[in-house]
Amino acid sequence: MVTRLQLQKMRQDRDELARTFAACIKGQASFCQFDVKCTCGDYVSCSGQMIQDTLIVGLADNNICLDVLGQVDQDMLLDNTICFIEAKNSGKRSAGRISPTPTMSTPASINTESSTYRQKERKHLAG
Repeated sequence: MVTRLQLQKMRQDRDELARTFAACIKGQASFCQFDVKCTCGDYVSCSGQMIQDTLIVGLADNNICLDVLGQVDQDMLLDNTICFIEAKNSGKRSAGRISPTPTMSTPASINTESSTYRQKERKHLAG
């Protein structure tokens, strides 16, 4: 039970890659004994789902967590989820390089820029 609680408390560090975080979760999950006895008598591991759930809940970026939870495909495999998170992280890093501020231009700033353009255009046409 202690190892399961430790698994549930795992959180991604701000600069930790999603794949590295997933590997840490997998390591912890290996101690948790997530094998369930099936009605057929065989033991089936449910660790994959527990790892995926912990990965999503433990993400450092809440916006990416919401993006994962908002996906139409709620039955994504663990590897697909990791790839999705990596793509979101990559997109955010790229956006940070393009924009001088940490966030992309907001619709308000875009409207301000276009209204300034329109003001210049009006002065030119009037003038």
